[in-house]
Amino acid sequence: MNGFISNGWNEELKEHFEMEESVLLPALRQKSFDPQLTEQLISEHKQIRLLVEKAIVNQATEAELELFSSLLEKHIRFEEKIFFPKAEEVLTEKELIEIGSQLHEDRSKNCINYPIKFWE
Repeated sequence: MNGFISNGWNEELKEHFEMEESVLLPALRQKSFDPQLTEQLISEHKQIRLLVEKAIVNQATEAELELFSSLLEKHIRFEEKIFFPKAEEVLTEKELIEIGSQLHEDRSKNCINYPIKFWE
C-alpha cells in the first residue's frame, strides 16, 4: 500500500498541492477571498502530507491509511464543490486564464491527463 501512496503522491498530488500553494493561493490572497477556506485547504494539505510521509516509511497504521483515503476524498470534494467555485467568483476571467496556464504548463504531471477523471 505504501508504494501505491508513494507513487500517487510523487506522480500526482505533490505537484498539485505545490501548484495550488504557489500559484492559486497568492492570487487569492490579493482578493477578498474567505481566509477560512484558504486555511482549510492548507490544513488539509498538511494533514495529507503527514500521512503520506508516514506511509512512505512504513510507519502508518491501518487506521492512518484509512484516514488518508477518507481525507483525500473529502479534500477533493471540498476543492471541487466549495473552494474552486468560490475562487472563480473573486478572480477575473483574465486572472483565471493566467492561473490556468501556469497550473497546466507541464501537462505530463498534471491531473488534467489522468486517464479516469473520477471527479467529473
